[in-house]
Amino acid sequence: MSTTTEQNKAIIRHFFGAWNSRQPEAFDGLIAPSVVRHCEATPGVAARSLQQVKEFLRQDTAVFPVLFKPSSF
Repeated sequence: MSTTTEQNKAIIRHFFGAWNSRQPEAFDGLIAPSVVRHCEATPGVAARSLQQVKEFLRQDTAVFPVLFKPSSF
């Protein structure tokens, strides 16, 4: 299935909206269960599944309440 630029932007907006509103259950339709998170800023923080990414979200938003602003898309 081919996606358009606008469809991709909508997916990213949905992802950031879920992140900012602390709704990790919204990731179920956006992120593969076998996801592996990579980040140069936090190389020691492992997230090798959707559940671990959700837990990372819970911890990260406790420190950084609004990290992403998707309005630039």
